[in-house]
Amino acid sequence: MNARISTTDTPEQYHAVKAVSNSGIGLLLDCPARFKAWRDGGVEKETESMLHGNVFHCLSLEPEAFSSRYAKKHHSGTTKGGKAEKEEAERAGLVQVKIDMYHSASEMAGAVRNHKLIGALFRQPDAMREVSIYWLETVSGIIVPCKARIDWRGMFGKSRVAIDLKSTTDASPEELKRSIYNYGYHRQGAWYQRALQAAGIDVDAFVLVAVEKEEPYIVTPTTIAEPAIQKGTDECNEALEIYAKCETENDWPCYTEEIITLDLPPYAYRSTIA
Repeated sequence: MNARISTTDTPEQYHAVKAVSNSGIGLLLDCPARFKAWRDGGVEKETESMLHGNVFHCLSLEPEAFSSRYAKKHHSGTTKGGKAEKEEAERAGLVQVKIDMYHSASEMAGAVRNHKLIGALFRQPDAMREVSIYWLETVSGIIVPCKARIDWRGMFGKSRVAIDLKSTTDASPEELKRSIYNYGYHRQGAWYQRALQAAGIDVDAFVLVAVEKEEPYIVTPTTIAEPAIQKGTDECNEALEIYAKCETENDWPCYTEEIITLDLPPYAYRSTIA
């Protein structure tokens, strides 16, 4: 597999590329029609949550790049000062960031960079940061465009490690177990390893670094158990097969093509009388 590697693509440029990613795999597994709607719908609109995540990543991994991508928004857009800020940001090609969002992302990034272990890793001068990887896979005779964006890749002792930053409301180990499953982080770990392999970049482990969004901004680094990564690999393979089948047949199904019968959820039948 031949891959293209970019260390200069902004998050906006990466998201504009229409290719199968970890989030795309989730859509394919859930409902192929949703994936096709996303693929054919033009550039994905950035939400406030996505922007917060992008700013958090930038301040954690490449703080020196913040001023070349973003502009702090101090005033309301309806005020004279706010309109002037917007015009100045647009002329410079910068994305505006509300000042409270900046402070929140900055505090989270500070917790990451001050973490004894992760902070030391992020200070490695020769590590790779915010690397976009684009590659092609052939599945059942169909060429599938793929992509992934790796937050950090470097050395931890003698191990080659890839790290992904995640913001969360609860970084406790028990809650992270649920988050890994609910948000498909096991699948993301498998997909990132696949991307790095396609790019000819070796990696021994995938590390998820969860950071809470509120003070004291607790940081919890964790690897994902090998059986979970293998499950993620199986899900990635299944999604690519779905893509190939849908593309071949030009049919991207919804949840069902038949009339189905649904009942109320079990809790609806529970008596409320003590």
